[in-house]
Amino acid sequence: MKYHMDDIAYSHFLDRFNYIEFLKYRYFNRSSRLIIETVAIFLLRLDIKVWGVLNSLIYTFLIYLINKLVNKENDLFIIVFIACIFLLYPYHDISQVGWADTSLFYIWTFVFGLVSIIPLYNFDKNKKTKKWHYILFIPFIMYSINQEQMCALVLGFNILFLIYHLLKDKSISKYNFFCIVISIISVIFIIISPGNNYRFISSTYSVYLGYSKLNIFEKLYLGIVPTINILLQNKIIIFIFFILLSIATYFYSRKKFSKIISTVNIILSIFMLFLLPVLVDTSKIFNKIYIAFNYLGIPNLNNPVNLIPLIFSILFVADILFMLAVTFKKNILPFFIFLGGFLSRIIIGFTPSIFFSGNRTEYFFYMLIIIDIIFVFYKLYKDYKFTKKCKAVIILMLFEVVINNYIYILTNIDEYLPVIFVR
Repeated sequence: MKYHMDDIAYSHFLDRFNYIEFLKYRYFNRSSRLIIETVAIFLLRLDIKVWGVLNSLIYTFLIYLINKLVNKENDLFIIVFIACIFLLYPYHDISQVGWADTSLFYIWTFVFGLVSIIPLYNFDKNKKTKKWHYILFIPFIMYSINQEQMCALVLGFNILFLIYHLLKDKSISKYNFFCIVISIISVIFIIISPGNNYRFISSTYSVYLGYSKLNIFEKLYLGIVPTINILLQNKIIIFIFFILLSIATYFYSRKKFSKIISTVNIILSIFMLFLLPVLVDTSKIFNKIYIAFNYLGIPNLNNPVNLIPLIFSILFVADILFMLAVTFKKNILPFFIFLGGFLSRIIIGFTPSIFFSGNRTEYFFYMLIIIDIIFVFYKLYKDYKFTKKCKAVIILMLFEVVINNYIYILTNIDEYLPVIFVR
């Protein structure tokens, strides 16, 4: 990899400004992400190998954290499964404006956000967190909530955690309360930032001129339909999640309705994967729906065909939430993980740069879906003991998919396609 576009821009900012001038310029003209951008302007002045090593360590630490959260027995098979699933993320999605820059704003914020909830995890398990550890956790949460989507996720999670413990045992974690307060302050800072307001206005005129005329329903459309479309385009992760969750729903539900739904879902998945491309090429109605689904803007919503992608997307999300509720009857965490990830991407529909920002804004949703995949698979693995042959088949299949994924990434590593959409 090489530094590219925004990577290069951040690496040269200190050639034109001193640090204080840089902060003033960015705050009043571009962004409220001053903490993350501080790391960027200093780190990206170094050789790209420094970022490469740090980024690899942080991504590996993400797998370590998830393994600690889910795999209590530290089962080697589950560790390998977790590693493979995380390697299925379409890494090329963060290449459009710079590999290094985008990783700082998405990968690092997500990992640091997870690190910041360790004291809450300990509190929930009645474990003590050493006082000096909080000194380490505070910088992590400050970094993560400096990014708008992650700030919303951290705030939402902490509010739900507070409500859960008030209802459960009427106990409150001081750290939990601190996270809520600091996240609210960050939200206010983001909203009042002159740079964010200026960027919103300039983006409206430069990349999506018609955005100012959109109503709330149309902005929700922009948030919902492209979100599901990105998942279906990349296919691998959402296909594994949907099939695995459908199987789990069939096994864990005693009601015929749920079993019918899960069976229909499996058939639908096979249809979407193998037959839909053929129908798009041969059927006019499917072709029109496909065009509407991939339209980068708001299609004519007076045409019923153009509403089908929205209806399908809402039903698709509702279906997944229903299956999560059935599979995890006593554990609401996977349900809220998926819902939180979906909502974190929907809010991008309320920004005029939704298409200009590309697929990278889906990163948090991808990561949370991957975590839910691990929850579902681990539950199946613990309740239905897998034979050695079954384990071997699963790992070999995952290895093959991972290798194919990275062959695609590496063979397209220098291709940065321009974002084209209807203004």
